[in-house]
Amino acid sequence: MKNFILDSDSNQGRVYSNLGLVICILAILSLHLIKINQDPQGIYIDEASIGLNAATIAETGYDEHGKFLPLFFKAFGEYKNPIYIYLSALIFKLAGVSVFNLRLTSFIFFALALIAILQLIRQVFRKNIIIQFYIVIAFGSLPWFFNLSRIGFEVISQLTIIVLALVFIQRTFNETNYPRWWLINPAFSGFFLGLSIYSYSTSRLLSLLMIDSLIAIYIAKNFSRKSKVISTGSILLGSYSLTILPYLLFLLNNPGALANRFRQISYLFNESLSLFDKVGKFLINYISYLTPHFLLFKGDPNLRHHTGYGGEITIGVFVFFMIGLLFILFKRKILSDSFVAFICINLFLSPLAAALTTDKFHSLRSLLLGLFIFVISCYGVEILIQKNNYYIKTTSKKTITIILTILISFILLFQSILYLQDYFIVYPKKSINYFQSYGFDDVLETVAENHPNYLVILGYQVYVLYEFYQKIHNYPQLDHVNVSYEEEFVRKNRCVIYLPQNGYQEFLDKFTGIYSVIWEVDNPDYFAKLRCYR
Repeated sequence: MKNFILDSDSNQGRVYSNLGLVICILAILSLHLIKINQDPQGIYIDEASIGLNAATIAETGYDEHGKFLPLFFKAFGEYKNPIYIYLSALIFKLAGVSVFNLRLTSFIFFALALIAILQLIRQVFRKNIIIQFYIVIAFGSLPWFFNLSRIGFEVISQLTIIVLALVFIQRTFNETNYPRWWLINPAFSGFFLGLSIYSYSTSRLLSLLMIDSLIAIYIAKNFSRKSKVISTGSILLGSYSLTILPYLLFLLNNPGALANRFRQISYLFNESLSLFDKVGKFLINYISYLTPHFLLFKGDPNLRHHTGYGGEITIGVFVFFMIGLLFILFKRKILSDSFVAFICINLFLSPLAAALTTDKFHSLRSLLLGLFIFVISCYGVEILIQKNNYYIKTTSKKTITIILTILISFILLFQSILYLQDYFIVYPKKSINYFQSYGFDDVLETVAENHPNYLVILGYQVYVLYEFYQKIHNYPQLDHVNVSYEEEFVRKNRCVIYLPQNGYQEFLDKFTGIYSVIWEVDNPDYFAKLRCYR
């Protein structure tokens, strides 16, 4: 493919272009960082669990269950992946334990992903400045990624690691451009694909499919060069195998441990469903991730993962994606460019893991679909630019570049502004009911000020909120308070922290008139509540 390249008339033009790109990057990243500890409002229990384990690792090297530097972290009947937790532990060690620093980990992963995808597209399109501006604006404001960059969920690390894998996979397929380093490229390709297994659970299937497709495409491309195929394939597999070796040893020593969560969320183990029912369920789930309903209009119904405004991607990105995909398929680009073939194959493989679970429209489990859609959309932008090449004979390149840049930027900025307006103005209020802990730190402060003798924490898993916020504030008064996480009844001279879900509000109201309420925190804006009885 002949690429349109921004040919500045002078070095000064290149300096202005690069300066503008840097300013754009900083502006986009600032939107991901601003008020990150406040919006969304409250931290979800999964965030608190990750934060608690990261804090204990930073303090002592042991997790909340007393395991020294575990590979996977046991929590709530499942195991959390280690990469996010260990980076958070490092940040806590350097900068202290806080909600800001917990979510800062997500911001760092996103910033690394943005830099990595810029590098990837620079490799593919030879530093095309228009596409680089497109990447920064579109990738930086894509709803699929924006939400995750501001909450402490481990899945954001998967995005970063797979983008880094794509950088080296593209180099592996184009090894003639990197003759001195060609052995390093397949080694890092295998390493990052293996490393993704420790980022998020869907990679346990998807990374295996990626390594298989990578080797198959490479063999097809270099079929006549057996020595090259053998050496590159050996490096890929060797690097991948060494990286996943700790994971395999963990499975041997803890049989079934990592599969328990999958058994709970998948319909495959539902004995009431026939094989035909399961196949039908799979097809319906799989197709749901490729529909406009999910991609453009509604997105993930869980408002921890999505704001509820629009779909997972913007209409502009979707248009560029369709242009790129149609060009790739009809012009048979997939047959001539191995990297394009890899991207397209994994585009359709990426929803497989999500389709095996009961939920539909789950944006976390289908995160890599968003990544591959975005990469193909870059080809669409390149096609749009290339189709205007014939104007260059009569119009200056500089004018065309300015017009195209303004057009593309306007489409993206208009949709991005609407989404960001919803995120920062409308979404915070909605997020309270989905993150289910807003006000917990104020409740804890009230308990510390009044230091009761006995404190009951009502609700399964809520203990992680108490212990994580205690790691943040470290109230010495609470060291002498007897804390119970299991007793679901009220007695005199006790305080109760509770969250209204699961009927706890109604449960406590039964004791009205039996015990007197000494003091309470019942702010209507707070999700977390406190009552103390005598």
